[in-house]
Amino acid sequence: MDLTQRPDGTVEGTWTAKSNPATVDCPPGLGANPTGPVSGRNTVLEVNLSVVGVGDFHGQALEGNALKGNFVSCDIYPAAFTLLGPIPGG
Repeated sequence: MDLTQRPDGTVEGTWTAKSNPATVDCPPGLGANPTGPVSGRNTVLEVNLSVVGVGDFHGQALEGNALKGNFVSCDIYPAAFTLLGPIPGG
């Protein structure tokens, strides 16, 4: 995911992935190299992101460089993300 957060907590961006096998049952229709938009909000208490094509992520920011929570799609899947690049403007 490549995300940008505005001062009001609004989050926007894009996601890309590799799916193996390319014909997973859920969510259907992803293909081998799925991609899509991300939108949501980061508040003091939680991060909520709509990852179009995958589902909704609900979690928390940890130590400023990681997100941890769950994807809600066809089921509930635990997920964790870590910042892989420099903080923009930092």
